[in-house]
Amino acid sequence: MRIDIWSDIVCPFCAIGKAALDQAVAQTGAEVEIVHHAFRLQPDAAPEPVETMLARKYGLRGAQADAQQKRVTDMAAQVGLDFQLSGTLIGDTGDAHVLLALAAEKNLQFPLLNTLYDAYFSKNENIFDRENLFAIGEDVGLTRPDMAAALTDASLTARVAQDEQTARAHGVNGVPFFVFDDRYALSGAQPVATFAAALRQIQAETPAEPSGAVCGPDGCAE
Repeated sequence: MRIDIWSDIVCPFCAIGKAALDQAVAQTGAEVEIVHHAFRLQPDAAPEPVETMLARKYGLRGAQADAQQKRVTDMAAQVGLDFQLSGTLIGDTGDAHVLLALAAEKNLQFPLLNTLYDAYFSKNENIFDRENLFAIGEDVGLTRPDMAAALTDASLTARVAQDEQTARAHGVNGVPFFVFDDRYALSGAQPVATFAAALRQIQAETPAEPSGAVCGPDGCAE
């Protein structure tokens, strides 16, 4: 089963949703291929404190902003994540998505994505600083020369742009967004039980291939 996920590194609900999906996969024993796709929530925006963004975009200040951050932190704790949101920066995550595209070529995409989530949400690290990004990439096995070259690689930048274009074609205007086997979609940080139910439904609808079957263009036979 293929699961395509559109998400952004600075989206707390993306990290929460991915953790919930991982737990649902473990619970159901589903065999899945998960593919990350880039989605920038703040394209071309300079980094700013998340508190500034909450005030500017949503009118949340003081106690209201604190309550919102606590709600998100509590949601994260339900799936085993330790969020420390105060003082985090938010902005254009294009560089991080380019490095994720590079990591995908080396089968390191999800190790890097999970490490980025941890660095950003739990350790309050600046993922908009390239030196910090390179250090995070080195932690999962990417090399500094490869990462520096990737940030000027037009093909990787085009891949990020293509992800976002595909999202728009799907009508996606918020993340996380999950597509299961090109048949079903879920948006938002759903509970583990919701993901598990979706996985079981798709498993039940997918006919099992006969043991030892030989498949050709016209079908399968023992």
